[in-house]
Amino acid sequence: MSSFPPILPATISFIDIAGLVKGAAEGEGLGNKFLSHIRECDAIVQVVRYFKDSNVVRSESSSDAKSDYEVVNTELILADLQTLDKQQEPKRNSSKEEGYRWSAILKFRVALNAGNWQEKFN
Repeated sequence: MSSFPPILPATISFIDIAGLVKGAAEGEGLGNKFLSHIRECDAIVQVVRYFKDSNVVRSESSSDAKSDYEVVNTELILADLQTLDKQQEPKRNSSKEEGYRWSAILKFRVALNAGNWQEKFN
């Protein structure tokens, strides 16, 4: 008899959430609906179009993959900043955990405002 736990196969569900455009954080395109779908995800895999096809509708006239990638990241940063801006500074008699949480929020705000969404925090 084996003392190892049973092997369980990992599963991943991919959901296509299309519709992010520049200005989504302010409600453009699917705006908040898109961002609410993103908030329900555990991970994001960004697939960016790198081909030209006149039959594919685009909100922008460019088919530049780098700018598409940057638009998605910028909109996600802006949405994250909106969420962080809603956070309240803890009261004086709050717990250490609340203090640590607030410290992390401040660090995230600084990094996101600088466009450093890949910042590593210690």
